[in-house]
Amino acid sequence: MDTILFGQVDWSVTKTAAIACIAAPIAIVALRHIKGLSSKKLPLPPGPRGLPFIGNALDIPQDNPWETYKGWSDQYGSDIIHLKVLGGDLIVLDSLEACKELLEKRSSIYSSRPRMTMMNELLGFSWHFAFMPYNEEWRERRKIFQQALHPTRVEAYRERLVRGVRNLLLQLLDDPDNFRGHGRLLSGAFILGITYGLDIKSDEDNYIQQAERAMVSMSAAGTSSYMVDFLPSLRMLPSWFPGAKFKRDAKLWSPDAIALPRDCLRFVEDGLVGTNLVARGDAPPCIATELLEELAPDDRDYVEKKRAIHDVLGAAYAAGADTTVSAFATFFLCMIQNPDIQKKAQEVIDEAISNLGRLPDFTEYKTLPYIEALVREVIRWRPVTPVCISMTSTSTAVPHEVTEDDVYKGYHIPAGATILANVYSISHDPSIYGPNPAKFNPARFMDASQTSINPDMPMGYDAFGYGRRVCPGLQIAVESIWLVVVSVLAVFDLRPEVGEKEGFVRYNSGMLIHADPFKMRFIPRSKEAVELIRNTETATNM
Repeated sequence: MDTILFGQVDWSVTKTAAIACIAAPIAIVALRHIKGLSSKKLPLPPGPRGLPFIGNALDIPQDNPWETYKGWSDQYGSDIIHLKVLGGDLIVLDSLEACKELLEKRSSIYSSRPRMTMMNELLGFSWHFAFMPYNEEWRERRKIFQQALHPTRVEAYRERLVRGVRNLLLQLLDDPDNFRGHGRLLSGAFILGITYGLDIKSDEDNYIQQAERAMVSMSAAGTSSYMVDFLPSLRMLPSWFPGAKFKRDAKLWSPDAIALPRDCLRFVEDGLVGTNLVARGDAPPCIATELLEELAPDDRDYVEKKRAIHDVLGAAYAAGADTTVSAFATFFLCMIQNPDIQKKAQEVIDEAISNLGRLPDFTEYKTLPYIEALVREVIRWRPVTPVCISMTSTSTAVPHEVTEDDVYKGYHIPAGATILANVYSISHDPSIYGPNPAKFNPARFMDASQTSINPDMPMGYDAFGYGRRVCPGLQIAVESIWLVVVSVLAVFDLRPEVGEKEGFVRYNSGMLIHADPFKMRFIPRSKEAVELIRNTETATNM
């Protein structure tokens, strides 16, 4: 055996082994280079011809772009299409097959994010780890988030959620016209409660108002095609310069964007003493308290770990509050437009709890297949994030970025391309969800006997994303929607307001879609139902 010396170290390995160790990484790099060169010889996915310089920027409508993407997919006979926008490559995935193959099976190169100049660098949302590139910083935050909202931990938050939903029932009884505001309070108060221990009583609370302003700015930045997102050097322009309105918008919106995670975490820290984080006794029990108390002040990574906590908890509110509010409104709308489905769901609930003399709770969770199917259909029928509006949109379906040249079905996907999943098209694919996917029909998730969930059907949760970037708060969001559905139907008949036009209600085309305003009535199903709601008032105030 030959001895090879590297510096002063005696490695005592064979020459062959040493050469192999050196050659292996070189071979990997070479193969990747060859792959890149060969893939570039292949055609890009099909798509409409664009104009010089701006490409297809004018071809993408602001209203319902998912329909336009679907039309192009059908026109070119491809489940992926290519667009050019101001020099950047945009790839739209129009099938579940493409999303599974690229965003999940090849997630190692499809999990990063494009640069978001307006959102992160000017507004200050860089703390939101959903917008971070795929790197160690993102992985650390994702790990903390998953631990905080792990399925075993989510069960511990159910009691607080039940209290919140019982309060919602009381609000719907006494002030039904403001049903959207009540749903927003439920979502915001619940998330701020479990993360920061905040006891929110009203949607006029300063923390709620501040958080809502931050969400409005996030939506505005995500649904507007700011030139600075395509030409980042424009961020150096002074705010008074023609065309620099983005600088004035950022100055107006950034204070709330920065304050959302900062002020809430500061509330928790005020319940802890000094820099040593020794519990004083009045810090609220919550995720923030647990995470802060686990920190060791002498840890050399103390500052970075605390920053990670700051980022993760802020992202929890941003990821969950508005999405569930949209789903609540869709549920209400579908019930007043489909009284036969509402009646069937109520019959299922009545059979389970009518003799128990109580409101439903998580005792019934996973025991009412039709209610589970109804929840899935609410999420599928109008996915909260149907698609990204632009290359820099910031919904749950935040755009991905591919980090290496790739090939799919004979098409070249260039490194650095922005990847969008057309969630709306996928959730309305008749080959997956059966005929007439535009119709609201929970039965599509049931088996042939209509007594159990069809195990061969997808969950219908495409709006939560794919691969390593799937929303880690999926379970808690689904449980929140389920509890609202089963609780409201147990005590109310939902009817359209007298004189309100029947039929389809338009949805906006924002980052997160919401049904346009509509009016409805919440009619108590019986005197006993009113008593159950009023008894809840006493219980929740104890």
